[in-house]
Amino acid sequence: MYESLPALILLTSRGLSLSTQFITARWKTLSYAQARNTLCLMLIGLFLFAFLFNMPTTAKSYQNYGKDVTIQKYLDENDVAQALVFVKGTRTYQVHYPFNAPFAKPHIYAKHRGSENKKLAERFPGYRYFIADEKEVVEVSIDEL
Repeated sequence: MYESLPALILLTSRGLSLSTQFITARWKTLSYAQARNTLCLMLIGLFLFAFLFNMPTTAKSYQNYGKDVTIQKYLDENDVAQALVFVKGTRTYQVHYPFNAPFAKPHIYAKHRGSENKKLAERFPGYRYFIADEKEVVEVSIDEL
């Protein structure tokens, strides 16, 4: 992303310049300054639209992000060294997903996929296995997966 930023800046400025030229060519009665002002008003309008309609929805979706980490607390309280946790529910998984960071913790959080859980568990033989949702964490054996 950082490597492409200079090209993105150049392309954006070039796009704005060409947009102004397009507006003046399309509507012959507008001067270059009027076309630039029209483009600025359009961009401000798009920004306001995104800010007023998209931001509240985005903020609502991130409102409780990282607050409810019940599974992580359970593992810490019970001194679980290595855990493979199959998480039920998309929201609960999204909250615990950042704990999958490499080398951060020895716990692995995976989405609960029913019969496919056993295939993943076989790849981590030294781990303890858990099935969890928002309210409870249950330790299971590999045969129960």
